[in-house]
Amino acid sequence: MKQQWCLVLALVVLIGSGTVSAVNTTQTTVITELFYDTYLKGDTDGEFIRLHNPTETTICLGGWQITDCEGVITFPAQMNLSAGESIYLAYNATAFCEEMRRQADFEYGVDSSEPTRIMAKSGKLAFSNKGDEVILKDNKGEVIDAVIYGNSRYAGVGWTAPSIESVNAGVILERDRNETTGQYEDTNTSSDWDDYRLYVIGQSHFPYATFSFNGTVTAFTSPDSSFNEIVNAIDSAKESLSLTVYQFHNLYLMDHIIDAIARGVKVRILLEGGPVMGIADAERYIANQIVTTGGEVRFMINENAQGIYDRYTFNHAKYALIDNETTIVTSENWKNTGVPINNTFGNRGWGVLVNNPDVTNYFCEVFFDDWNSARTDSFAFRANDTIYGNKYGSPPQEFVPNRIIPTGKYLHPFDSASFSGMFIITPVLAPDTALLQTNSIIGMINAADSSVYVEQLYIYKDWNSKPNPYLEAVINASRRGCEVKILLESKYGKEHNEATLKYVSDIATSERLELEAKLVDNEAIGLNKTHNKGVIVDRRAVLISSINWNEHSPRNNREVGLIIQNEAVAKYYTDVFLYDWYSGSLPLVAGFTSSATQPVVNQIVLFDASSSSCVPERDITKYQWDFGDEKQDESGWNRVNSWLYQLQNSDLDVIANTSFDLVVIDYCRNQTEVADFYANAFRRGYVPYSTVRDLDDLIINPGYEPGKMVSHTYSCAGNYVVNLTVTDNHGATDTVFKNLNVSSVSAVFDTGAGTYPSIFGTHNGTIKPNRTIEVQTLYTYPCEGTGGHTDYARIWNETLDVTANWTGYSGDWHNVSFDGSFALVKNETYNYTIRTGSYPQIHHSANLSTHAGFITCSEFMDANGKRYSNWVPAMRLV
Repeated sequence: MKQQWCLVLALVVLIGSGTVSAVNTTQTTVITELFYDTYLKGDTDGEFIRLHNPTETTICLGGWQITDCEGVITFPAQMNLSAGESIYLAYNATAFCEEMRRQADFEYGVDSSEPTRIMAKSGKLAFSNKGDEVILKDNKGEVIDAVIYGNSRYAGVGWTAPSIESVNAGVILERDRNETTGQYEDTNTSSDWDDYRLYVIGQSHFPYATFSFNGTVTAFTSPDSSFNEIVNAIDSAKESLSLTVYQFHNLYLMDHIIDAIARGVKVRILLEGGPVMGIADAERYIANQIVTTGGEVRFMINENAQGIYDRYTFNHAKYALIDNETTIVTSENWKNTGVPINNTFGNRGWGVLVNNPDVTNYFCEVFFDDWNSARTDSFAFRANDTIYGNKYGSPPQEFVPNRIIPTGKYLHPFDSASFSGMFIITPVLAPDTALLQTNSIIGMINAADSSVYVEQLYIYKDWNSKPNPYLEAVINASRRGCEVKILLESKYGKEHNEATLKYVSDIATSERLELEAKLVDNEAIGLNKTHNKGVIVDRRAVLISSINWNEHSPRNNREVGLIIQNEAVAKYYTDVFLYDWYSGSLPLVAGFTSSATQPVVNQIVLFDASSSSCVPERDITKYQWDFGDEKQDESGWNRVNSWLYQLQNSDLDVIANTSFDLVVIDYCRNQTEVADFYANAFRRGYVPYSTVRDLDDLIINPGYEPGKMVSHTYSCAGNYVVNLTVTDNHGATDTVFKNLNVSSVSAVFDTGAGTYPSIFGTHNGTIKPNRTIEVQTLYTYPCEGTGGHTDYARIWNETLDVTANWTGYSGDWHNVSFDGSFALVKNETYNYTIRTGSYPQIHHSANLSTHAGFITCSEFMDANGKRYSNWVPAMRLV
């Protein structure tokens, strides 16, 4: 090392045998890397320089020189640098190869490697750790490029002050690239070297890549479904399983990996060698078991006393690769809290399984670069090592693995879900691509048009006294008009999170932004901790990763994530996020009922979405129905007049005024199913009205919540899947599906199943069929687990009087047979008396419409002598 400075007072300065004159603008070779503060003893042995030719033509470097205002090295004659190519110049080529895992192109300090070409030198070219200059000149002595760092006072040709800030030992100075063009920045100022990323010796430089494919992606969460999904993936492995994870304590996951080894699967596991609080005995036990059964385990270690310096401060990634086809990425460690066996307990985390060989191959390259056994920081599990003992080996002999499965109060409402279709997937690597300014995470947030949701373990407001670029991108999205919600862990990192909350809240208040931040209520949700590191943008793109939002994680750690662009996948995680945001309440839930559970062809079926709900601060703005027969309805009551006209029959008169403000439904001769449907709506408070005198006169506002209640008829028998999608005023959606079996028209009078409470007794009332029905038997719907039945039935009017009697619990005891077959004639009214036994089902209504007619209750007297006027028997006449 040396300490000196060089001040250029004029455009010509004598340096060695040449001069420094005006910058040559016709050649554009640039210095792109400088490693001056190395780990090696004597320091200088590890130094190197990288040059790059960004032009489209070959440049002859013969006779060119590099100087630090003291020593000079010179390129040999006829040395050419091809277009787009780079070369490394190393002080010690052997030391360079050990650190960089590649050969240097030239050696200029010592002669350590026979194949490497030696550069001519004058004096000693060695760079000070405190500050120095690196100047590239062509064969005419003109300055081509300069790099000035630290406390150097160079103020001349090729550079405009100030100098580049000094870096710590092991960090390479690397020139910034324009993310759009890929070209190196070259303004001859320190701004060319101020990238967010730190380039530590030995770290990877994987490119930013995006993969588009038609395939399958499975989304899952912790605690809900992570264990099952990961276990299923391990159990499916046939050839290989490669895992990188910060901590591995889950013995039950270990069991499945050992089973995979027994099947012949090649297993490699890379763990962090120095996690906070050290390597747990449970992890040593797991590593020992896996190695003993034929797997491989390595630790990424940092042992400075032995000359070992890890490439990444922490190997904090959490991903697995199976059979070169499947990639699993999660925010969670493989611990009992991160991937819990019992899903009533654990941390909130997100995970995803991607079935695509291109994505998996990308991560395979990352894995094997980190795994590389030639790297000194990649250390194989070894019991009783001569240097480290069992630091990276077996647990103490007295260690007993704990297989107790923790349980809790989490309700685990989110099953995993597989989605098929088109996906755009972008791997995110720290430190390689995690801090790109126009792509990756920041680019994803900068592209937001409507919303940004962030769920993080913690967010540091500032990074080394500078604003957190992730957080600032999120706040700027709010300034563009996006809805922004930031949800942070409430215990771990609380001090930093509270400072972030205040910072965000102050901005939201002063600038009147739709920007919210709060601490998660883990206790209300039932979570152990919120450990997630996720982002959702516009409900169309989601980030699943291991990246914490402090400066250390994206700059210094090995981290892994995926950005997935797919609306279905993004909706899945949006639902999970909003569940956490609203402390365990689903913000939007679709639900509906139908007036008939077993309708027949051409029967009017009324669908009611009144059971749909949303949180108080939101409103449902749209109901979209798909009836499963290629027919849909989004308008609901927007066309009330024509809608009611479609429903009317000979027993219903509809009067509507021309303004459509009021619709009056008048029962002329009986109570139809339409009016009864509305009457029930009134009772539940879903339909505003000005006057309801009785069930013979209803006044309805037809413009109330279009689509909430609709009708439909099916022209063909069959099984149909009816789905309802509700949308709220923030653009969120939820969908519910129900099966509906439509039968052919048949001569059956069926009330359908009833409800509980129930008691046996005697029913009296009337039946009025809307079609002629041939009857032989009466079936009674029993309450589940009971012997509910009819003891006696009588049906009569002026022209008919028939009876049926029960014969006991033998044969088809649910049915009673009449004396003979008879006809219930269309539009005729019949009286009935039905005496029941045990616990039959009941319709708790004074009247009931069926597809085949109408039934009323005039009186029901139960077994205790209590009388009711609204208990209709649940039965079927056929």
